[in-house]
Amino acid sequence: MQTPVAGPTRRPLWRNLNFTLMWTSTAASGFGDQIVMRTAWVLLGGLTATADSTSLKAGVHFFFFIPYLLLSLPAGWLADRVPRKWIMFACDQTRGLAVLLAFYMLMGATGPAHVDESYHLRIILILLLAGSCAATFNPARNAVIPEIIPRTQLQPANAVILGINVVASMCGVLIFKAMTSADDIETVRTGLKLSACFYFVSGWFFAFLKPITHHHAVEKPPSHTMRAAVTYTRRHRRLIVLIIFNMLLWSAAALINSSIPGIARTHHNYDGDRLLSFEAFVSAAVGFGMLAGAILIGTLGRRRESTSTLTLATAGAGLSAALLATVPVVWASVFFAFLVGVFGNIAIVTSITTIQCLTPNYIRGRIMGLTALSNTFISVLTYCIIWRLPDTDSIVVIAVAIMGLLMILVGAIGFYRHLTSGPMDDATSNALWRFCRFYILIYHRCRWVGKHHVPSSGKLILAANHTTGLDPLTMQGPLLRPIRWVMLTSYLFWPLNPLWRAARPIALELGGTNTAKIRTIVATLNDEDAMIGIFPEGALQRTVRELKPLQPGIVMMQRRSGAPIVPIYIHGTPLKHAMAWHFLWPGRVTVVYGRPWLPPENLSSEDFLKELTDRMNELQDLVPTALDIPSNA
Repeated sequence: MQTPVAGPTRRPLWRNLNFTLMWTSTAASGFGDQIVMRTAWVLLGGLTATADSTSLKAGVHFFFFIPYLLLSLPAGWLADRVPRKWIMFACDQTRGLAVLLAFYMLMGATGPAHVDESYHLRIILILLLAGSCAATFNPARNAVIPEIIPRTQLQPANAVILGINVVASMCGVLIFKAMTSADDIETVRTGLKLSACFYFVSGWFFAFLKPITHHHAVEKPPSHTMRAAVTYTRRHRRLIVLIIFNMLLWSAAALINSSIPGIARTHHNYDGDRLLSFEAFVSAAVGFGMLAGAILIGTLGRRRESTSTLTLATAGAGLSAALLATVPVVWASVFFAFLVGVFGNIAIVTSITTIQCLTPNYIRGRIMGLTALSNTFISVLTYCIIWRLPDTDSIVVIAVAIMGLLMILVGAIGFYRHLTSGPMDDATSNALWRFCRFYILIYHRCRWVGKHHVPSSGKLILAANHTTGLDPLTMQGPLLRPIRWVMLTSYLFWPLNPLWRAARPIALELGGTNTAKIRTIVATLNDEDAMIGIFPEGALQRTVRELKPLQPGIVMMQRRSGAPIVPIYIHGTPLKHAMAWHFLWPGRVTVVYGRPWLPPENLSSEDFLKELTDRMNELQDLVPTALDIPSNA
């Protein structure tokens, strides 16, 4: 008998007060950071006709992010020792005070927005202080998100938080552009007051967070050393690969972010307010693209096929960056900047969500600190190189094109290696398996419950209700061993020969005796310890989800082979009569795997079929409960 698994009903994200507090406060912090960095760029002379605007912008980012190199690891350690919400609260209040300090330091300055060199050291000190708070803030924020969001909603939550943070940053860009004049420093002081207000408000929102308690089957006792985080990372190859991908993404982001003034000067010969407008609109296009990418990745629901998504998005971002650097047309710059944002944010959300899911809570803060350190190291190195290069405005455009080609290469190689690796016997079979898995996960939002009931070896019969032509794909998707399907030779259409070679179905001739057909199936089970997939109803349910009477062939098959049976119930496939619509109409599929059943030898055929029918119907009763619990996909 199958017992329903109790699980908490998931609330929509918009009804989660913790989530609301998180995204609103994060948005306010992002707005403040954008104002601070742009203010520093303008005050240091980034809009003047004789300045190397790209170099100055890179220098501003260098000083803002250099504290990350010193504080990321200690901040990660602190996030595992101190309540994370109070770390974020303290960081935002400190940033607000730092910006107010900058406002009062500039009280004596008059004239154009750029200030005398005597003020430059003060501006750099403010950047260092704001960057130090951000370096302490980020590991705590990334570590606390899984504490306030159920894991099944983690990917859309990350997408929304980053997306809204991007919106806030875009608002900061556009508001700063609207209120700032290159000829009046008073407009810059107004921006600083606004930024300080946002920091103070966002900090108080964090104070009201109430982390929830997640129950884990296994949780190691706390270990409060950074060595534990390094050891944990070294032992998990996937974490290392994700950190390397993050480093590539953040170095590209640093390069592209710094290159926008260089593109404006090199391709269009802009300076002053025209340079400010171009930089604001292209940066906003990146931001809108990141928002679109967040919406797109958020609609996928949960972390699914993350490696495919990450590698394809990396290649897409690389192609967009290369075109941004090489096409000297204003509208094209805006368009390709938008695509950079779309693909870049998809990659960032996917990598962050995967890292959060791979790390246990007791060590998550330190892993996030380690990740932040690696990201920041490569970002700061990039900013430093750009800052110190001669004639940066022209060189940086070439560098963006080269970085784009590198990202295309890395993404393409990563996708190919992932596509051709897996549990199947050869590269073609693995590629087909991954393609089908991606298709049913994304297009049909498939989820699997109880897949651990399927043994990893030994002969086995999978018996499922038959709803659509999609059923074999939904059943094979989560399993790491191939299912041998029973098919008539008349359905082995020659255009699909590569598929048949990969799937190796058990082909039977139409018109032969049932005994001969069953003998072929039993021989396959016994000779290969195969996993056979059958639909004992013998026909599709199509538009009505009602289990039909089971055919007796499965009784003879099981008794001659002695293989256990795993009952399966498929729910949510498209209710369409035509076969083509089974694949084209999007569904919301749930596949529930039951426990293996080995029928007693003395069971009559009628009782055998009745017991199997009851077991399949019990799985049907579990479907509403399964929709409320995390899938083990």
